Amino acid sequence: LQAGSGLHLHLSLRDLKSDTPERNIFPDPSDPDGISATGKSFIEGILSHLPGLLSLSLPSVNSFRRVGPGCWTGHSVTWGVEDKEVPLRVCRAAHVGGELNHFEYKLSDATANVYLELATILSA
Repeated sequence: LQAGSGLHLHLSLRDLKSDTPERNIFPDPSDPDGISATGKSFIEGILSHLPGLLSLSLPSVNSFRRVGPGCWTGHSVTWGVEDKEVPLRVCRAAHVGGELNHFEYKLSDATANVYLELATILSA
């Protein structure tokens, strides 16, 4: 396998109805993992639908040539904090004291229809 060009989607969860405009609802400093219940539910939804999402996010035979161990895309149904070998990575933000603040979905490439893919990820 050889690392290739991918399309990594960075997603954050925002509360548009809060007093603080567009407050990020992903981090929870009181939780041992630093992730809110909503964030954990979001992770669980994506991971439970990951096999089905692959048909949209990796739509061609060539898409799968860049997926595997050592290719920074992930190759199993798992997630991790700042782990570049998992398909769903939880990222820290340096500008907000290193708290966990967004997700990176890495099982995608440029042959995918990004609008359809985003819709299915958000629905998951």
